[in-house]
Amino acid sequence: MFGGRGKRKGRGGGSSTAAGELASALTTLNSKPFVRFLNNEGGLVSSLAKDTGGDSGESIGQSLASQFPDEHRKLALTIGHYTHSILESERKQFKSAHKSVRSSINSLNQYLADCPDAWMVPLIGPILSRARQIALSCEGEREKCLDEAAQSFLQTLNRVGSDKSAFVSSKRLGMVTVCNNISKVAFYTNNMGVAKSALQMLTRLQTTDKISILDVIPNGEKVTHLFYNGRLQMLDQRFPEAESLLSDAFLSCPDSAKYRNNKTRILVFLLTVKLVQGKYPSPALLRSYKLAATFQGLISAMQTGDVSKFDSVMASRASFFAKLGIYVILHRARLVCFQTLVRRTHHTMSLLKPDDDNFRSRIKIQVLVDVYKSISNGKGIDSEEVECALVCLIANGQIKGYISREHGILVLLKKGTPFPNCVPK
Repeated sequence: MFGGRGKRKGRGGGSSTAAGELASALTTLNSKPFVRFLNNEGGLVSSLAKDTGGDSGESIGQSLASQFPDEHRKLALTIGHYTHSILESERKQFKSAHKSVRSSINSLNQYLADCPDAWMVPLIGPILSRARQIALSCEGEREKCLDEAAQSFLQTLNRVGSDKSAFVSSKRLGMVTVCNNISKVAFYTNNMGVAKSALQMLTRLQTTDKISILDVIPNGEKVTHLFYNGRLQMLDQRFPEAESLLSDAFLSCPDSAKYRNNKTRILVFLLTVKLVQGKYPSPALLRSYKLAATFQGLISAMQTGDVSKFDSVMASRASFFAKLGIYVILHRARLVCFQTLVRRTHHTMSLLKPDDDNFRSRIKIQVLVDVYKSISNGKGIDSEEVECALVCLIANGQIKGYISREHGILVLLKKGTPFPNCVPK
């Protein structure tokens, strides 16, 4: 371990000081002592600061470099600036800490360019995670600091992504870790462009590797990647892709009490993307994750075609859904309500005259207005709003037919189903 206060025994040799232990770990390229240090286990950062006697990231790094082999000098500077950022954070000097941790990442990026091995990939996560935490603490300049951190992360992504060595021993193994940190920043600052750029780079490199990176990285990194990638697909309205990614994230997340909150959060987005496609979860699943109160009202409205009830639930829980980050996407499920209303009307007309194709395939707009009023306990709706919803449903492919404005009639497909089980565009 790192404990103790003994003096160095020589360049690169063993020592009981924190600095000496890190130097000793380099003889076997062992990343575990560095990860423990970066996580500040047992106050190791303060121990290193005392060992080196430095009062800045540069001085701590230079002192550490004197004990590291020459080829690891940039790593020493990385550790030095990182140490100073922790010390400044403890003093609540977050802007100074942000500057130091960015210097740490810059040194890390230079080290990544020169280091031929992937032994230091586990160091990337703790450093980038700390940079995010520090940026979030920079009151008044939070978004600016987060954007600066994201730019540094992109440089890290370029460094690890440019490694051409064999995949199993490549620095490309750190790409998902970097992408996850970029995604977390992007969703906080609402700058999705930077997250999409990172994911495109990861996807592009994935096509050249015979082994999927998701099969070899830690499960936690895999789940995080699937979750944020799924959310990005949601925002791009690519709902089948989003559903697939979020389903994989949900199934991959451990089903234990420790990860219950994470699994519930994934499920919230998964249910949202399913609902906009007209897919409904089981009541048992909602109860199991205590989401019945969140979604059951909407589901009931969608299954019965009660648009008024849907609107009422959305209005009453607008701030809650917005806080979850699903309000805008979830509101698209309103069209599913209208589709259900039209489908139920069509079904009723089919029962009245089962052999009359013309009768059941031609529904007056006013009839739909009347059905809406009946379902919503007397609450009315303008025929123009109904017609607008029908136009959207037809354009999205959720209803096959057309509107005859001259006669105020929705003309549905006679043969086959006029209500295909398709995804809204």
